[in-house]
Amino acid sequence: MQEVIHKTYLSHHPDDQSQVGQFLEQFDYLNNLAIHRPQGELEQDIEREDNKHKLIHKMRQRYLKDSTVTLLLLGPCTYTQRSVDLELLASLHHGQDVMADPDEDILPNGLVAVMLPHYQENGFPDRLNENLRVSETQPIPYAKVIPYPDDKTTLAAAIEEAYTRRQTLLPNNTPTMQSEDKACL
Repeated sequence: MQEVIHKTYLSHHPDDQSQVGQFLEQFDYLNNLAIHRPQGELEQDIEREDNKHKLIHKMRQRYLKDSTVTLLLLGPCTYTQRSVDLELLASLHHGQDVMADPDEDILPNGLVAVMLPHYQENGFPDRLNENLRVSETQPIPYAKVIPYPDDKTTLAAAIEEAYTRRQTLLPNNTPTMQSEDKACL
């Protein structure tokens, strides 16, 4: 029986490209069917967008497409990047896309973060932190952070778990967008 791999959107800081490339060599199997990723930076009209609804619509149409899980690769400065916050905002959106078919409900992507080998524990993006919290009403966090996986089975299990959480839990997705990149400390 063949293992099911969910369409996965890859988010990362552009400065981590060499380690992202190594990750993809190791884990981007099944002829790129498992991981959908944009080429380079976000397009300028998205990067400059200040209307949350337009931004979510454009991100889902151009990049996220039919992905069901977002895989965030954590490097030393990932927490600073505005583009990462925008990708997570669009990934975690649920409910209606007011710019598209108002009768179509959107399920959020599941969210799992992987610490790249050079991650220095500088912190996580705020939107990821919000989804690592638990409460009385939601005793399981929406997101999960894992160390760099040893093998494809470990990564596939983390993606499957994120996919399952998206079907039973709701993410915390504050409407505030990060306005610019933060300084990396």
